Amino acid sequence: MSASCSKCNKVFGYHWNLKTHENKCSGIVKNENKNLIKCPDKHHCFKTLNGTNYPFNKLLSLIHFPTQFKEWKQQIEKEHVCSYVSKATAHLKNSKRTYYYCHRSGYFKTKSQGIRRIKSQGSNKIDSTCTSSMVVTEDTNGMINVNYCNTHFGHGSNLGRCRLTADERAMIADKGNRKISEGVSFSKILDDVRNNVQSIYDVTTIMSKRDLRNVERDFNLVEGKAHSSDFVSVSIWIERMNNLSEEENPIIYSCLENEDLFLIIATKFQLEMIEKFGNEKICVDSTHGTTEYDLLLTSLVIVDEFGNGFPCCFCFTKKKDTKTWTTFFTKLKDKTGNITTTVFMSDDDPSFYNVWRDVMGDTEHKLLCSWHVDQSWRKQVQAKIKGSYEKKTYVYKTLKILQHEPNNEDFKKLLIGICEELKNDEDTNKFYSYFQTNYLNRVEQWAYCHRRLYGINTNMYLESIHKTIKYFYLNGQKNKRMDLCINALLKFIRDKMFERFIKLSKNKYSAKEDNIVVSHNTAVKMLNNVKIKRVSDITWRIDSATENNTTYNVSKVQDINCDTDCKLKCRLCNICTHIFICECPDFIIRLNICKHINLIVQSKKDVFQTFFTLPIEQTNNFDTLEKVLVNQEKKEPIEKEKESIIEKLMVSVGLLKSSDYSMEECTIMKKKRKKRKLTDTDNCESSNKIEKQFRIVPKKNNRQLQLKNTTTVHERIEVKRSLKTSLAAGEKRDILRIHNSNDHSY
Repeated sequence: MSASCSKCNKVFGYHWNLKTHENKCSGIVKNENKNLIKCPDKHHCFKTLNGTNYPFNKLLSLIHFPTQFKEWKQQIEKEHVCSYVSKATAHLKNSKRTYYYCHRSGYFKTKSQGIRRIKSQGSNKIDSTCTSSMVVTEDTNGMINVNYCNTHFGHGSNLGRCRLTADERAMIADKGNRKISEGVSFSKILDDVRNNVQSIYDVTTIMSKRDLRNVERDFNLVEGKAHSSDFVSVSIWIERMNNLSEEENPIIYSCLENEDLFLIIATKFQLEMIEKFGNEKICVDSTHGTTEYDLLLTSLVIVDEFGNGFPCCFCFTKKKDTKTWTTFFTKLKDKTGNITTTVFMSDDDPSFYNVWRDVMGDTEHKLLCSWHVDQSWRKQVQAKIKGSYEKKTYVYKTLKILQHEPNNEDFKKLLIGICEELKNDEDTNKFYSYFQTNYLNRVEQWAYCHRRLYGINTNMYLESIHKTIKYFYLNGQKNKRMDLCINALLKFIRDKMFERFIKLSKNKYSAKEDNIVVSHNTAVKMLNNVKIKRVSDITWRIDSATENNTTYNVSKVQDINCDTDCKLKCRLCNICTHIFICECPDFIIRLNICKHINLIVQSKKDVFQTFFTLPIEQTNNFDTLEKVLVNQEKKEPIEKEKESIIEKLMVSVGLLKSSDYSMEECTIMKKKRKKRKLTDTDNCESSNKIEKQFRIVPKKNNRQLQLKNTTTVHERIEVKRSLKTSLAAGEKRDILRIHNSNDHSY
């Protein structure tokens, strides 16, 4: 198609001829120095390096094999502290010619958008051309002819400008593969590399952890990371899990849409645990900060026979509304059937329990986490009460005393007293309206007198699990990727399984039993200093060792211990938690065999005989998977059986190595993504520490409301007792500070 010039109307058949003609007509002069070699010392340009007038040392080498050339090239690079990169390759008639240039040659063209800072030493490019180069010609027989110029011009020798070669990176990956996959720290790997350095001019002497991370990324050594794109990596993992059998697949429900991102994970073992122990206690709560996508990680936890929390289901969600929790509990119900639990504990938000009640049915007791109630009271005391700090402290202390009262009759009297006091004071009537609307209509959910013998007070089972995941399995750092978080959860589930196996096989002490031992040792020390009065054949009265004019009644409720399934017992006194009942808060709230019970048993050793013997080894109580892993039938399984057992365990928890993923799977998943929410995070810094849990009350004000421990234990007890008496009588007292520790400060 012909075109004409707009100025002289001359016609051209090709558009590039027209463009050249228009440039001449417009007076535009072509830059003759374009794409030429610029001298770094003078303002001259040359078409080739041969056109320069500088005396260069040129060598001509004849190498027989390509492997010899590779070794020779690496030796030259080490001697001259430089690197040669291939710029172009020409395929001749009977040979192939490759041009190598110094890696410092070239011009720096920034593509930065100001997001990342520039390198501290600047670009490697010198904005010119270094004179050192190689022209390598390889014939059809494998003979290599090298025309080499070893004179560098325009820059010096700087070890910091050199990079690790491909062979060095492969060597580090090969040495570090087993170490990195086994969890050896980068510091240890660096120690091994630096201890074997032969020369100070070796580039490995300046290798840092950043280089190891790059090697880990490029050789795909990051556990749980199948692709640089988080979306592709998670999609591959989901597809691999869906290809497993229904029993082995840990995914209950998955959806990776932008606004409706939803992922529910529960292994077969977790589902068996919730079917076995879900009828007693269920705890549900959410946490943040596990990924960079502002996702909520919701955990459902049961309490096993050892008194320890066990995570039975994890759920990643973008939203936290009724529809989301309905989907969560409905999908769980499809796997486990209907779960009728005795105690359901969650935070102050009623959405969890409302949906659970609609899906699973009513529970006997709905409890609020004491810590969440405390945080809500702190916030509202600051916002809704007028007056001085002392008045706010007084109201807060009375609320805590009211909450901790274990006796139901005393609680009712205190509740009437504090309500009248809040209602009749102009500074606190606004807070009274809030308290009446949100808490007076559900005192059975937050008062200690309504949670007697439940053995649960706060959601510390959940908080402990979330803290372990964040600070141990995610190393206490900001996690950017969802696939790494999923891998951390699966490893955590695996470790919890083995912890349970160890307890079952070795009869290991649990945390609850450790508290029982502490109570026993305390009782032994107090035995000669405490008065014990026998009220009846099965009831004793003991004076409190810390509170004056306070006594506790200890009653015997059964004569023999429970069967061997009862794991919470004092092994020194040979009693379980169901033999005696004490009125102290340690037993009523925490269901711990307190020091008062131990005092009764120690003082009446001639009356109380041994209730039980050591448990007989049985395998009937073991689940199917537990039998396989504990393997009590064979003492030393052969290696093939060991491998099959481990392989079954790894698949059962959904753990797959990054090497298990093929490039074909990555390519397929990469094509599927359209509008993805999960992004590439290779360039994101993850070395920052994880953010602490959000504070409901600002740190400064929180410190003001925190009741400081400025007195002794006995003085604080007397202050609480005095304030309790004044509340029942309707009198106001002087304000003294009492300490209440914050167990969720992380």
